[in-house]
Amino acid sequence: REAMEIEVKYSNYLERQAREVARLEEHAMASIPRHTDYAALPCLSKEEVEKLTATQPATLSEAGAIPGITPKALFYIYNHLRQAGGSSRREEGGAAEEEVPEPLRHHFPGASDASDASGAEPVVE
Repeated sequence: REAMEIEVKYSNYLERQAREVARLEEHAMASIPRHTDYAALPCLSKEEVEKLTATQPATLSEAGAIPGITPKALFYIYNHLRQAGGSSRREEGGAAEEEVPEPLRHHFPGASDASDASGAEPVVE
């Protein structure tokens, strides 16, 4: 019964998280421009900014492999790329159909089940 109450209470949050996971799965190979100014993203913590700046990951997948980078940080970076129009996507054959790439998997336990939960297709131009 408690599980049912929790599911009902948090269903909107869980659905939103499932959509975010699906977007990150689909765009894991999205290129991050070299010398991106992570400090300009107010939603990233100081630690995340330092790690991303030092590492300069080439893709969202590489960013997700950095210890201390949260799923929410990946989503903020993805949104920044999308808004900036700088998401020059380097997709590797149907990434949207596959499981979460290994470097991102630790951020999303059970995410391979959630990838189709929303049915919504993210739009990246």
